[in-house]
Amino acid sequence: MKSTASVPMFIDIPMIKPDAKQGGEDFWYDNTQADALNLYAKQYDPTTLKVKKTDKETGKALAGAQVLVTENTHEEQLKKVLPELLAAIKKQPKDAAKLVEQYVPELKTGNYAIRKTDKSGEATFSSDNAGERFMTPGHTYAVIELAAPTGYIVEPQIQDVELSMEKNPADSSLIQGQGKADFIDYDELQVDKSVTIGDKTYGAGAEDGGDTEQGVAKGTTFQWHINSELNQNVDTYSQYELVDTLPYQNDWRTMTLNLTYQDASGALKTTSLLQMTANGMNTGAGTTYTTNQNGVNGITYNAATAPTVTALGDAMTADGIELSGSGSRYAVKDGKLDASQSVADGTIMLSVTENGRKQLATKMAELLASGAAKDGTWQLSWNLDVVANQGTQPGEMVNKVDLNYKTAFDQDTDSDTAKTFVKGAGTPTIHDTPTKGGGVLPYTAGVMGIGLTILGLLGLAHLLKKRRAED
Repeated sequence: MKSTASVPMFIDIPMIKPDAKQGGEDFWYDNTQADALNLYAKQYDPTTLKVKKTDKETGKALAGAQVLVTENTHEEQLKKVLPELLAAIKKQPKDAAKLVEQYVPELKTGNYAIRKTDKSGEATFSSDNAGERFMTPGHTYAVIELAAPTGYIVEPQIQDVELSMEKNPADSSLIQGQGKADFIDYDELQVDKSVTIGDKTYGAGAEDGGDTEQGVAKGTTFQWHINSELNQNVDTYSQYELVDTLPYQNDWRTMTLNLTYQDASGALKTTSLLQMTANGMNTGAGTTYTTNQNGVNGITYNAATAPTVTALGDAMTADGIELSGSGSRYAVKDGKLDASQSVADGTIMLSVTENGRKQLATKMAELLASGAAKDGTWQLSWNLDVVANQGTQPGEMVNKVDLNYKTAFDQDTDSDTAKTFVKGAGTPTIHDTPTKGGGVLPYTAGVMGIGLTILGLLGLAHLLKKRRAED
């Protein structure tokens, strides 16, 4: 015989026979030959699997991610249902285990485990824990992130991790299994809206902020700014679009699109992408337009009204975006807004095409590789040069933007507003009526005793403001 160090074992001793009937004489195991319980010792080798969770762009450790580990024999079934499973867990994260067993019936208690990452971004699976005793050194296991931390986007991926057989450094006679998996997530995307009057910008970095000091008058030229976050994996998205609701008192003339990032020192830099120029837009006529020659969103292509899109560098070509929308609609009578006619805000949709998403990802990779940029937040900066048109009347001008994006398995949205007001109108009173869906009904602005009904555009979908919580 060869003497070795003692090896720990888990021994679960059942007291009730599995086929016994309540009240029967053979209900219990005992010390008789007929009802004896025979135990056979099995070599037990301890195992540990550590999963590390970080922010893709900053490297920050992320707590709160739900991670599943199971035998890789279930991997094929998991691949088939993973997008639907992750989408269901996003809606009901507390029911992750229940949903896992619903979508993959082969997974039952004892052959899989779910844990959350802690403040250090780690989740440790160990055969010392009752739920993870199915793990064995030398075997391969599937590791899946089921739910991302608050403010982050989970991607449908499965990592195969082999628990390598290693000698215990404390006792070379013992074998242990070691494994590690790293998961990285991009954060949820946000959009920010601001307005520049003269040489001063209002509302940047603020939720629903804007100008309450200067205001504008009929014929004033000013700018609306939209900064929307962008992740380095934008080329894997199937949708990235911005929908701007332009107040009916505004007509846009030109627009520019830039890529904004941080250089090695942390200073903000920009790469110019595109310039857009309006064509054939008759103020107040509700003119529709699109750059898509096949038409889009019910808008027929018209070369006379299609905006001109020009590349400002080599980072993105003109076909990197599609523009569509309509000008505002209003009527003027005797130099004043004709209250008997309908009023409607204008809309502008800027959709980054598949080619544009690939070009953006390529440009970001180039900037990182050259050292010109560092990992961090990337933004598309969309600047609108507008003029207060003939329909400008006393009241607030509120500009709303929606960011809609779709990843490999999920979709999300964010929105923000910025505002200014008409000079000499005093402080307008705005009455907003929330809808059941959380939107806003057409609102009434009461200024100097005059009631003015303004039709507000609710956007393309029900949108809820979400702000990232990194903690």
